[in-house]
Formats: sequence, C-alpha cells, structure tokens
Amino acid sequence: MSTLALSGPELKKTIAIARKKPLGFAFSPGSKDSEHILALDRRKSGEMLGRGVKKESGSSRVAHGSCEVVGKELRLTCDRTLSGMAKKLKKFLKANKVPLNVVVLDADGTEIESDIGDLDEDGTDDAAQAGDAEALAARWLAVRDRLAAAVDPHLGRTDGTSAKIAAVWDLAGTKAGAGEYTAALQCAAALAKLLAAAGKPEKLAPENPDTGEIAMDITRKRAFLVTRWKQVPGEIKVEIDALIGAVEARLPYERPAELRGAINARVSDLIRDMVGQINDAVDRSVSDGDGQYGAVARVAATLKSEIRCNEVVQALRQNGLVDGDRFETVFTDALDEISAALTA
Repeated sequence: MSTLALSGPELKKTIAIARKKPLGFAFSPGSKDSEHILALDRRKSGEMLGRGVKKESGSSRVAHGSCEVVGKELRLTCDRTLSGMAKKLKKFLKANKVPLNVVVLDADGTEIESDIGDLDEDGTDDAAQAGDAEALAARWLAVRDRLAAAVDPHLGRTDGTSAKIAAVWDLAGTKAGAGEYTAALQCAAALAKLLAAAGKPEKLAPENPDTGEIAMDITRKRAFLVTRWKQVPGEIKVEIDALIGAVEARLPYERPAELRGAINARVSDLIRDMVGQINDAVDRSVSDGDGQYGAVARVAATLKSEIRCNEVVQALRQNGLVDGDRFETVFTDALDEISAALTA
C-alpha cells in the first residue's frame, strides 16, 4: 500500500487545505484509473514528492510541482508535466467524490491543458446549468477587445517574450472558439501579466516626433483608463448579486437586504478611494507629458497589493456560499489590463 497516494476522505481533506494555501503535488498515472497515484503535501516540495511517487509507482512517468484550488478548479503549476494529465486527474478526483475542474500550467503560469466543465452527477456543465455561459462569453469578448491593442505589436515578432505572448493569445482564442470561456479567461489573465511585464516592443523613435500625435495617444490612453475603471462597479455588482442570492436561498434569517446595503457601502468606499488614486496619478502623468503613464503604473501595482490585504475583499472572498475569488480579481484584472494598456 502506498504511503503517499491519497484517495477518498483523506484526499478530500487535503484538497480542502489546497483551497487555503498552495501544496506540493506529484502525480503518476497507472494503467487503470484505480492505480493512479496522487500525492499532496503542505510541507514537501513537488520535486520531493515526485521522487517518492516514482519509487512507489515504479514508473518514471511522474508530474510534479505545486497546486491550489481556486473556486471549482484544481490548478497545477508544474515543474514537470505529463500529456493528458488534466483529463486523467479530473476523472480520478470525480471517482473519489472530489468534483473539480483541472487546469495544468507550466512553471511560468501559461496554461498547457485543461479539462473544464461536467462537474455534476448528471454530467451537466455547472456554468451552463447556472445560466452563466452567455455571461462568460460576453466577458471573454470584452477582455479580448481590451487586450487586442496591447497584443498586436507583439504579433509576428520572434523574440522570446513576444513569441510567448502570441502563443498565449492564440491559445485563448482557440479555447474561446471551442466554447471554453473559463479557460480562455484564464489565458487572458496570464496574458495581461505577461504584457504588463514585457511592455511595448522597442522601436526606433522618429527624430522629430509629431507632438500632436503624442498628445492624441495620451488622450486615448486616458479615455481607456477612465472607461475601464467605470466598468468595475458593474462587474462587482454581479458578484454581490450572486452572493446575496445565495444568502436569500440558504440563510434568509441573515437579513439579505441589510447585508446587501452594508456590502454596497463598504465596496463603494473602496472603489471611490481607488478611483481617486488612479485619477490623481492620471493627472500627474498628463501634467508631466508622460505618455507611458508611469505614475499610474506605480499606483496600479500598489493597489494590487493593497486589494489582496483589504479586509472587505478578504471577507467577501471567504464568504463560503459562492466562489469569492472574483471579489478580488474584478479589481486586479482591471489593474492588470490598465497596466498593459499603458505600454500599448
């Protein structure tokens, strides 16, 4: 009997820990589903687990790295991967009464493969059952349109960073084309981070730049910043509505109407504060003639760190009724997209 392989209640218990913190993982597929070995540990690294699983399985086919559970997805960031592991793992988890979608990422966070949907006992996709498919599609289209301008300068270039951006962009489009909008949005989130880190590909500046063109570029960027940030209240309202709906259905004695009012007030204060900081930074950049909006980029980076520690956001993330991650990513996605647009 393996001392590392998890299954049944023990697997379910360990997966619950992965909802709170990343764990090391190792996975070796067997010739039968029942012979798969999945090891998870909060202290051991994936590499260490991989050595143990390799010894116990007698197979060199071992993937390892770190993992965490986000919403209804088990996300595996791999130092070593195996082809087809997303499908095998999802089936293994379901057999152990731990229904989760599986997303496999490389060490840089780029999606390699995934198996999304079909979590219910009757085989009905969760998103479709909840009527979320159209909302996911609309969200993908909006994100795609916002990222397109920043991606375009990288297309057709052969340097490593631009090639990776193009590959993730293509993968996102492929996933969306197949109707896998959750996976497409995951690619888009990774893409926004790549774009923010990469900046715009260098090009020779003209000896006598057209100041009118520069002014127009600054104006366009400011318009994008203002427009994008105005979308945040509507996006957060969708998440609040979902939470209050769950409270009304399951905890009506918690006075949902009062709870909505309290949440709206706290979130509105948070948004006003963030908008104020963004607008001040925009004004500084425009005043300085900074077409790259350096002040805004710095403020956006600071706000991303602050939002993760904000007590209101943390409380909403841990609500226990609906997937709380979007209460954070509504803000961080917007900030990532703004940072990417600054260098477009």
